[in-house]
Order: sequence, then C-alpha cells, then structure tokens
Amino acid sequence: MAGIHSIRPTDHDLSFLELDQPGATALERSLDHWRDYLDWVVGDRRSQLLDDCFAWLADNLPDDTSPDALSWGTVASAT
Repeated sequence: MAGIHSIRPTDHDLSFLELDQPGATALERSLDHWRDYLDWVVGDRRSQLLDDCFAWLADNLPDDTSPDALSWGTVASAT
C-alpha cells in the first residue's frame, strides 16, 4: 500500500484526480475543497469553531511541501 504514494503526476496522468479548486498547491486546493463542503453543509448556521479552524489551517499552510503524490484517490502535497 505504501507504494501507492510513490506514484507521481510526472510519471502518470493523474489530472482526473485533481480537485478543480483555486490554489497554487494540491494542499491548498484540498483545503479549499473542504471549506466549500463545510459552507454547503452548514449554510447560514455557521460554526465559529470550524471557521476558526479553517482560518488557522489557511494561515499555517506549510511552505515546504514535497512534490504532489497520489493519496487516497486524490492528488495531494506531502509535507
């Protein structure tokens, strides 16, 4: 199973797995995807805790991510 993480977009066409979200890295696109999902689920009933968590995650995204790799069916940045 660990071999799955060695599959790289440079070696295989994984574009069909990439999230269609804004962001410079797969990690940023993933965070944006889950934030959109949260918005859809909660609608007008916001959770201050979740809003604070997403704000913290956005403010603390790592700058030193490794190249994108396959991770659980999506393309993700490894840290």
